[in-house]
Amino acid sequence: MLFWQFSQFAFFTQVGSLFVVYTFDFIPRGTMETLISAHLTSFAVAFVMLFGNEMLLTSLYLASIIASLAHIFDILRSKFSNYSTFHTRLYTCSAEFDFMPFETLQKLSYTWLIPCAFLGIFLFVVFYNAVQTFCYSVMALLIMRLKLFMTPHLCICCAILANNEVLRSINIRLDKRIHAVLVVAIIAAMASEGKSNIEKQLRIKGEYSNPEQELLFDWIQKETKPTDVFAGTMPVMANVKLSTLRPILNHPHYEDVGIRERTEKVYSVFSKKPINEVHSTLKKMGANYFVFQLFNCAPEPNRPYCAYRGMWDEHDKRNIERVSNCDLFNVAVTQHDPSIILPFSIAYTRNLNYVVLKI
Repeated sequence: MLFWQFSQFAFFTQVGSLFVVYTFDFIPRGTMETLISAHLTSFAVAFVMLFGNEMLLTSLYLASIIASLAHIFDILRSKFSNYSTFHTRLYTCSAEFDFMPFETLQKLSYTWLIPCAFLGIFLFVVFYNAVQTFCYSVMALLIMRLKLFMTPHLCICCAILANNEVLRSINIRLDKRIHAVLVVAIIAAMASEGKSNIEKQLRIKGEYSNPEQELLFDWIQKETKPTDVFAGTMPVMANVKLSTLRPILNHPHYEDVGIRERTEKVYSVFSKKPINEVHSTLKKMGANYFVFQLFNCAPEPNRPYCAYRGMWDEHDKRNIERVSNCDLFNVAVTQHDPSIILPFSIAYTRNLNYVVLKI
């Protein structure tokens, strides 16, 4: 809860799994009350340590207020129909939020993880693990990024096979030595493919370097006031906040309904709305500068609705015949003609990757 706002969904499935287990009378009422009390206590601690974060109060984990989480249900709806909104496109156009590819399931099967996990799940003495693994598996199949929940729980289910007492409880009686040999054989089979996977990961070497962004941050710290408010795309705003400590108008905590509405208004810079209207919207929201990146206006030939300008063409049909603001900003920057983007003015153009517009 402290470090990742999406953890609320993991805890929600955990509480739901406990409820299912309790409903089937696998755990006594006292144990259930203790576990729920632990969840409530940890939630209260997280709420205090996050300085009263309102997003926690409206989360699926605690209150299940649908309005705050409508985008999650919209994402699921968009996966099985032609339905889409501005917010669902921001998610589903990223590979991380696509369905889990079949290749991932193949890799997990080659390491014997999925077959062994299925054997562990069938031991209904550990019914909670079966329910929780099912929840995480459904989440991972729908949104590939969430396999980070599924894979560790598959490992937990595999580990159940090493407990001889669990096997005996379902009338599978094996000599301890035979059981130990089988466990070692399974681990050896897993390690054979797992070793090559680890070697592949270790061969990946990268280094993050973005001198153009560093120049931008240096300019922000030297040429702007500590109270100046910045707006822009969510990833850039997160970096601006962390590196310069300047106030930002929007950030990547997209689970909050207020942040989603605010981000949509900020991203209207990439739309075909009248530029005066866009400027007025940002000014009313309190922004002083907008960090603009020309490549954000680039089209997506294969999926035009995944480019920002394409998203707005789908979202704002009323202005579809107008000139895109992307084209206006591109001309203003590349041809040094800031008059066409008035009342915006260009404050920073040291490189074409980052352009700062004064509002």
